[in-house]
Amino acid sequence: TTVVTARLLSPGEFGLIGLALTLTMFLDLLNDFGLTTAYVYFARDRDDDEVANTAFGLNIAIGVALTAVTIAVAPLVADFYEEPKVTAILVALSANYILMSAGAIHDGRMQARLDFRRRFFAELGRAASKGAATIALAIAGLGVWSLVLGQIIGVAVSSACLIVLERWRPRLHFDRKLAGGMLRYGLHLLTLGFVGLAAANVDYIFIGRRLGTEALGFYTLAFRLPSLAIRGTSSVVSQVAFSAYAKLSNEPAALARALLVSLRMMAMYTVPVALGMAVMAPEAIEVLFGGKWEASGQLLRILALHSLLTVVVYSAGDVYKAVGRPGLLTLHALVKLAVAVPLLWFASGRDLQAVAWAQVVIGAVSAVVQLVLLRSVLGIGPRMVARSLITPIVAGAVMAATAYGVTRWFDDATDLTRLVIGLTVGVVAYAATAWCVDPTGTRQTVGLLRSGRSTKEAV
Repeated sequence: TTVVTARLLSPGEFGLIGLALTLTMFLDLLNDFGLTTAYVYFARDRDDDEVANTAFGLNIAIGVALTAVTIAVAPLVADFYEEPKVTAILVALSANYILMSAGAIHDGRMQARLDFRRRFFAELGRAASKGAATIALAIAGLGVWSLVLGQIIGVAVSSACLIVLERWRPRLHFDRKLAGGMLRYGLHLLTLGFVGLAAANVDYIFIGRRLGTEALGFYTLAFRLPSLAIRGTSSVVSQVAFSAYAKLSNEPAALARALLVSLRMMAMYTVPVALGMAVMAPEAIEVLFGGKWEASGQLLRILALHSLLTVVVYSAGDVYKAVGRPGLLTLHALVKLAVAVPLLWFASGRDLQAVAWAQVVIGAVSAVVQLVLLRSVLGIGPRMVARSLITPIVAGAVMAATAYGVTRWFDDATDLTRLVIGLTVGVVAYAATAWCVDPTGTRQTVGLLRSGRSTKEAV
């Protein structure tokens, strides 16, 4: 979808939808209020239907309220960015809150049971319907509205699939005491979510305000690729990991082993993907999106490194939630936000590459803070983390150097030829190096990935 729409739409249109989605992401947090995660946590030792019905009632009420709030603030947001079109876009996107709240607890029930096989079909329905609708509407000439309507259709299909697949039907039952406990738990996650989203999206806000929608379009595309390939995958793994960690929350030693296993497995994927993007970025942008997006190529090289830093200890946050200490996530996010705001404001006053390098610095600070918190919670020190990551890091470095050297050797070839050669040589170099450095660990990781076991089963 990204490839097709990028070829059909302008960087300015990409930037415009980015402005609107920045606000709706903040309101999405309020829409859930951390209740899906709270359901997974409270359903461990309480009556499942009682928890689910209470959470469902809260979710619907919040969804209706947020639709009204979004409609009310849409003109103010448009004035801030000096983009009148944002008003209509936000009003349309406000429908997502009610649609999402209808299926959120059905989703939570699947997560609590580690039923990710059925949940997959809801995610597939969302991705397929959103992609098909967006592409069809873009071809029809709807421009930025193809992205807006694609979002709404995807959410509607996802909620419908969750309701059909879960087969649970809510009842009119509301426990005020339980609701209070869930809201207090959710408030920690809500605070964390707002601070975390502010840190993650302040770059969009500053670029849109200081550099304009076209610059934001180039940045959005460069940021989206590693986000889809790396952070998107980490987010999915995170949902599975949290449910598994919650079942190990009373076994610190087993929980620590589970975290290190998940870190190693994620790094075996994220390190080569991130470094491969960093090396092959200009060729990939040219082949996939065309010459009008050339400015995104150099940004992608830098932002791929940023994504790598943010996912190295991605699962750590799920551990804090699983042991009932979500406040640590808030602390981490506050430190990140304190670094991000002044650094990104200064960088956005210069150019897009300055913003990208600022993100790398922020990612490094974030990783260090996570390592400190991990030591305090589970006694996992930097050396233990480094031992889990040494094989993918060494293999990734060899892969990057080999792919870069080979592509420079074929400097006169087309972008497509260099991309194919670089990827092929890089994959072979990575696999061979990983096997030489740690054959046992590599074999175990591949076996776990093939078997599709959960983190708990792996331990």
